[in-house]
Amino acid sequence: MSTFGKKKATPSYRSSRNTRQETWAHHCKFGIAVSLRLLITAVLLLVNGVLPFIPVPTIFRIHDTSNWLGRRSWERRQERLQYMRGG
Repeated sequence: MSTFGKKKATPSYRSSRNTRQETWAHHCKFGIAVSLRLLITAVLLLVNGVLPFIPVPTIFRIHDTSNWLGRRSWERRQERLQYMRGG
């Protein structure tokens, strides 16, 4: 039987979908949100590095961005645990 044109899911993708029952849209939304937050933070910090008199808004400072990423990661872990418990 030919497998031409059929793509197999990578193990990490299969694992992600099976353990959290995550839709593609949910996965994409999370990835875009994290990417945009990191991009905005990087640009603002770069501008602040070149022009130090321009302040970086508090929510985009390194410490706050790190806390935000930690919370997002924790929320995703909780979703996974809830799914595994049957809730």
